[in-house]
Amino acid sequence: FRRDEVIGQTTLMLGIWPDPQERLRFVDRLKSEGTVRNLEVSMRMKSGAFRQFLISTDLITLKGKRCLLTIGNDITERKRAEEALRRAHEELEERVAERTAELGRSNERLQTEIAERKRTEDSLRMVEARQRMLLRSTPVVIYSCKVTGDYGVTFISENVIEQLGYRPEDFTANSEFWVNHIHPDDRSGIVADLSNIFDSDRHVHEYRFLRKDGTYRWLLDEVRVVRNEAGAPQEMIGFQIEIIGILQ
Repeated sequence: FRRDEVIGQTTLMLGIWPDPQERLRFVDRLKSEGTVRNLEVSMRMKSGAFRQFLISTDLITLKGKRCLLTIGNDITERKRAEEALRRAHEELEERVAERTAELGRSNERLQTEIAERKRTEDSLRMVEARQRMLLRSTPVVIYSCKVTGDYGVTFISENVIEQLGYRPEDFTANSEFWVNHIHPDDRSGIVADLSNIFDSDRHVHEYRFLRKDGTYRWLLDEVRVVRNEAGAPQEMIGFQIEIIGILQ
């Protein structure tokens, strides 16, 4: 809306609140508590489209009249990112379950650890090919890495270019690339936590990562351990998403 379109009008007149009863409950709460903080609401735009907002409201007196002072932040993109993260989490659960079952069946046919590793790497390449189109349209980056030594990355989805500016080869060619680009204040804690991951087979952490353009971005990173039928760790599979919008 333009400013002159809303002056003198109420939100009900403008149709901004899709549900008048929801607005009534909001006003009743405001009258009883005096203030409302960080309330998520759905608002209708002039075009008729709906957007999600995070609002905070106070009762104030202005020129002798009681008024509502409201500050709203459009969190539609954040909510979409949260939904994408939820879907990615479900997909990761399914992928871990499928991979665990696959490794269990394959273990009977494999003769040596080298042959088993080759099959796993071939499988990852197939998964990467199938998921490439999906990953180009989501903010979530999926990766896999070794369970021994330096935890080197063996696969990372191509949309890491959009997220951090680096190519997938930058991570897979240099096993120390990932840890060397973590913010120095976060690095020691992340490395220490990784050493304990095999106790729970799952770890979630947040840290700052140096983008190629020289800026740091906050990442939410969740990683899980995949084990074979004998219970031995085979690889770690995880995903990461930029959370700067959520933190703001």
